[in-house]
Amino acid sequence: MPTCMECKSKAGKHHIIFKGNKSIIVYLPINEVDLCKQCHIKIHSDKDMDYKYKAILQARLQKLLPCEYYCLNSVKSILKLNNLQTKVFSKNVHPYKNGYKSCEIIKYLMGGKLY
Repeated sequence: MPTCMECKSKAGKHHIIFKGNKSIIVYLPINEVDLCKQCHIKIHSDKDMDYKYKAILQARLQKLLPCEYYCLNSVKSILKLNNLQTKVFSKNVHPYKNGYKSCEIIKYLMGGKLY
């Protein structure tokens, strides 16, 4: 049974980038953390707590994408995207001659904002 990352009690999954966001990351496991019901409710009203977990997610993405550019197949493989998610990604992130910039990939996944 998972435990809450805040208080260590019994927990469930929380999406760091909320489901209402238009980024494909809302469907990816990297966007999940374990929080109990009380901490899950708290994160929606506590900006500091919300930003803390968004910074954790951003660091996870930076670790996954350390290079400056990636081809679409690499992005698909690294993020474990399905075909539809890959199509949505390619419509929302601008490709350059060398591929997709990691900083722009991360910014898109983070909902258009860096932390």
